Amino acid sequence: MAKDEKKLMNIFEIIFKGSWIYVKNFMTFFNTMLFPLFGQLLGILMILVPSFIFSQNMPRLLYQYPYLNNIFLVFSCLLLLTLPGFFIFTKAFWEYLVRMISLNTIASDLIKSGKAGDIQVHNQKVSARTRQYIILLAILALIWVVGLLLPYIVVPLNIDYLYKQIFFWGGEALMIIFLTILSVYLSLTYQVFAFETISPQATLKRSIELVEGNFFRTVILAVIIFALTSAIIPSFIQSAFANTSLFETVMRPCELYTSTLISDPYMFVSFFHIEKYMDMQGGSVIFELSKILLFAIIGFITTGLLLPFGSACYTLLYQDIQNRKGKSSAK
Repeated sequence: MAKDEKKLMNIFEIIFKGSWIYVKNFMTFFNTMLFPLFGQLLGILMILVPSFIFSQNMPRLLYQYPYLNNIFLVFSCLLLLTLPGFFIFTKAFWEYLVRMISLNTIASDLIKSGKAGDIQVHNQKVSARTRQYIILLAILALIWVVGLLLPYIVVPLNIDYLYKQIFFWGGEALMIIFLTILSVYLSLTYQVFAFETISPQATLKRSIELVEGNFFRTVILAVIIFALTSAIIPSFIQSAFANTSLFETVMRPCELYTSTLISDPYMFVSFFHIEKYMDMQGGSVIFELSKILLFAIIGFITTGLLLPFGSACYTLLYQDIQNRKGKSSAK
């Protein structure tokens, strides 16, 4: 009896194999994510630093060059200073969105042959369908925006405040539950777009069809991947970084910028309700706010570098569901 090449896998086998693919090809994935991740940070830095320096020196410049006391001229100077950073950020952000698709075809090649092939070829496959991809992203964004704003739109205006609050928060909770369930059904959207040349609307429908009958398997995988890539591993990296000598060096510019940006840190903390994230006994308010900012950047980098791991796991899930449905139809 011939060995079945299409071996079915459970969720933990998928995670183990996806982890092995990620670790074994870490440098390939790292190089793939290098510009999309650090390009965004560089772009933001090139926007914030020149605007910060310009605003700090604005009183002196106005004193020395009175003709600069013109709102249009000041705005034009600020625009010219920040335009390069905005361009780099936009390009890097788009490349990040492209990688969300191309990482799946890279993972597929690694699964089949152990070789990633030419990364640019994978990216070009997505770029060739830019219009369809933008439409797909717009539909996904619209679903969430409409879903989250719906309770604000449909809440009756002629009812008592208490009932209005109950209606609103109850509707918001229901919409979040609905959107979460819908997101599970749409969790294979990027894989379908990567491997099947169909319209954006058909891509969403195809993802729902694939997850149907595999809902709880998909939920388990999604929870594990989210916990690993968005909570456990980033928290570990943040804690490890906080215990290095580099932490204090990086914190100094963060504190300088935060102290300049926020005139009343206590009001800022109260307004955004971030007291629970702060250890006020560990230092000043500015220090704690800067720490939150720095940890957010570290979390962003870590999560971005772990994106290929999630893509590998979802690609394996996509292939496994395809195999299962193929076996079912063959019976």
